[in-house]
Amino acid sequence: MKKTLVAVFLLVAVLATACGTDADTVDNEQAVVTAEGATTKEAEAVTEEPAVTEADPEDGEPAENLDAYDKPEENKTDAAAIMEGIAAAVELPEMYTGDDAHILNNYGIDPAELDSYAVSEALEVTLADKIVLIDPAEGTDRNAIIDKLENFRQEKAMEMEDYLPEQYDVIAAASVKEKGDIICLVISPEAEKIESIIDDMTGK
Repeated sequence: MKKTLVAVFLLVAVLATACGTDADTVDNEQAVVTAEGATTKEAEAVTEEPAVTEADPEDGEPAENLDAYDKPEENKTDAAAIMEGIAAAVELPEMYTGDDAHILNNYGIDPAELDSYAVSEALEVTLADKIVLIDPAEGTDRNAIIDKLENFRQEKAMEMEDYLPEQYDVIAAASVKEKGDIICLVISPEAEKIESIIDDMTGK
């Protein structure tokens, strides 16, 4: 009887040991899988797409976005900027700045046909001083603009011929001129200096 109990006890012990070993093996295998999975996830987490660096055209390599380099700004001074340059450099009488309605009603020029314009006229009616700078839009008939300004000059000359002879002389000495993109009419005792500034600012 004792031998039977001892044999049973030993058998139970062996089975328990075997089961424990299998359980440990399963746990270890799961631990290995978990560790490998964590390692894989960590590797994925730190994986980044390579940075895309645009080449500098100065280095002779093409850039991904050439628009940033290959579109030079248009070198063009508009009429208003030229008028500001004139006002800063030339002593003029008190002047009035013409708007859209003024240039349409007095000169017959439609502002919608212009890229830019600037008009300054003496506030004092006894003075003939006028500076008109016109930059016609592409497709606008430039000759028609010139004719309208010349007609205006002639009308003013007729008004002043008997009324203010000195001012008539200033108007008679003026003429419509093209300086680069700008069509100008300068009626002023300082016309030569003003036109020189226009030449400098238009590159003509």
